[in-house]
Amino acid sequence: VAEVVFRKRCGTPARSAGLHAIQDNAADKRAVEIAPEFGVSLRDHHAVLLTHDLLAPYDLIVAMDRFNEARLLHRYPEAAAKIVMLGTFAPQHLPGDEIPDPFLLDECAIRDCYRTIDACVGQLAECLEALS
Repeated sequence: VAEVVFRKRCGTPARSAGLHAIQDNAADKRAVEIAPEFGVSLRDHHAVLLTHDLLAPYDLIVAMDRFNEARLLHRYPEAAAKIVMLGTFAPQHLPGDEIPDPFLLDECAIRDCYRTIDACVGQLAECLEALS
């Protein structure tokens, strides 16, 4: 979700990848169905496993929760200066700056997650624009 929202908002390359992704798995059906409500599509999205080669060319690496941030730092310590929590850009405080994964939750939680990601990406986009 963050990848497609970021590309839509910023018009710059972004790539979603997971530390435990099952390569080429399609996005959750419910997330695919809800995406158009937020002006994006996940129909062509497929999971990608994060690797050093995939990570290296990017200037910014976004984590959604502290567990994944810690795993990123452990596996890729050379990327420490690039890693940020997306939740730190939330207009309202998020506990631990975390964006909960709605994977096993209901459609309401998925919509809440989309709203949170959209708001955070919007704030991040403003910060990046101010730097350029």
